[in-house]
Amino acid sequence: MLQDYKEAYFIHLCHSGINYGRKVGFYFIALGIGFGGILPGLATSPITCAIARFIAGFGNGGCFVGFLVHLMEFLTPSWRIICGCISLWPMGEMLLGLLAYHIPNWRYLTVVSALPPFLVLV
Repeated sequence: MLQDYKEAYFIHLCHSGINYGRKVGFYFIALGIGFGGILPGLATSPITCAIARFIAGFGNGGCFVGFLVHLMEFLTPSWRIICGCISLWPMGEMLLGLLAYHIPNWRYLTVVSALPPFLVLV
């Protein structure tokens, strides 16, 4: 059943990318990740936190699709394989560990780690 929701989300993302442009779709994904990442730090109940993480998870799934397609449009064919296989995900995980060392409160850490998607909007 969850697979059906993922497929519906993917179809909706592709449809909005076709109608409004991939850039607009990527901005909506960044908003979903940003607000879905900030809301758990502000949540007062476990249900609210779970809903916010669910929204952020859908944004992360859309980020891979939207970002990868947008990136591949600007690369020449010889660089597409290299840039498609190598990711900055491990570097982000290391930076998250560094942030967690300096920000011990998990609520503040959640809010600070959710701020970079808003830089895409600037």
